Amino acid sequence: MKKSALDPAREMTRRIVSDTGKVYVIIGAGLAGFSAARVLRLEGFEGRVMLFGQETDAPYERPPLSKDRLRGELSEERVFLELPNYYKDHAIELQLGERVARIDPSLRVLEMAGGSKVSYDKLLMATGAGLRDIDVPGHDLDGILYLRTLRDCERLRGLLQQHPHVLIVGTGFIGCEVAASARQIGCKVTLAGPELPLAHVLGRGLSEIYASYHRGKGVILKTGVTSTAFIGAGHVERAVFSDGSTVDCDLVVVGIGVDPNTELVAEHVKIENGIMTDEFCRTNVEGIFAAGDVANSWHPRLGISARLEHFDNAQRQGETAAKTMIGKLEAFDTIPFFYSDQYEFRLIYRGMALSSDSVVIRGMPETGSFSAFYLADRKILAVCSVNRYAESVAAARLLHHEIAPAKLIDESVDIGRLFDT
Repeated sequence: MKKSALDPAREMTRRIVSDTGKVYVIIGAGLAGFSAARVLRLEGFEGRVMLFGQETDAPYERPPLSKDRLRGELSEERVFLELPNYYKDHAIELQLGERVARIDPSLRVLEMAGGSKVSYDKLLMATGAGLRDIDVPGHDLDGILYLRTLRDCERLRGLLQQHPHVLIVGTGFIGCEVAASARQIGCKVTLAGPELPLAHVLGRGLSEIYASYHRGKGVILKTGVTSTAFIGAGHVERAVFSDGSTVDCDLVVVGIGVDPNTELVAEHVKIENGIMTDEFCRTNVEGIFAAGDVANSWHPRLGISARLEHFDNAQRQGETAAKTMIGKLEAFDTIPFFYSDQYEFRLIYRGMALSSDSVVIRGMPETGSFSAFYLADRKILAVCSVNRYAESVAAARLLHHEIAPAKLIDESVDIGRLFDT
């Protein structure tokens, strides 16, 4: 099994952690929760650290579930964030398969689904987000699946090996990545949704480029529609769409978005598209913090509150939350970053383009190698690079600077030195 990519360069020395009487509880054993627990120990916290997860699997990476793990190119053990003995060695009390039923912030007590109670001094909500169900006639037929957990991935992987005709409902990241993986495995794939692939993030121009990539790989793309019903005798056989058309299929994978899991604290803390926090991951309730997909946090660099559903955000925000919990205030103010692998196209996106007025392209999308710069009054808000990792890294320095579009387009100019005076 690999060592975690999250380990610092230096080796951590094992130590017996003394119990000072303080109990820090983390609800949610995903990346944000794991990162927080890890940093609490790295920063020298010597109280109890309790990490609760509803799943029975130890913390793992989610990105591979729609990509290399789904295709069987990555072993299951390499998905996990740490070696099995890590939690014992660092006195992190990993409570798997445990569901917290209720929280009482006034008493600082958790009530578990089984009836037991846990007292805490500080609480981190890292509960992530839950999948949206597709509530249409026939939604409960066999063969209609969702992909969120490692167990979901293992089940879907086995089915894809049978080379069914797969209908993917949803053209976001999960839908597009599953579509690409299914095609690489050899399945017939239909990708359907109201928008072109990744349009909600990349915008019209780049979504058309990604539509061409999927069509070029043999995906049947059906956009401008929603699914209105599924038909079959016990098992799904056909999907019906809002334009009256139908598609025959053996398997359906639904990826129509997620909603933040705020239920446990909804009556206690401020909720607005997630748990509202400041840049230090603090909620409006003393002793309660939030990080990861569930947190709608203030970003000083962007000047807005935003809820980001990305690997980098979960890792770094979990680290910020842990430091805040021990009184080490370091504002979470990193540049938003995410990536997506589809076929041979590695997409890396840095920044956030909420109000761009133009997009300029450097390179040739038809060759599968380019960078797109999102501008507002010549100021770069974001850069999306495909198969240009070094250029993406260099372009990160340009964010929030004013650059002449002609210089961005000119590939003879060193991208790392493009600063207008």
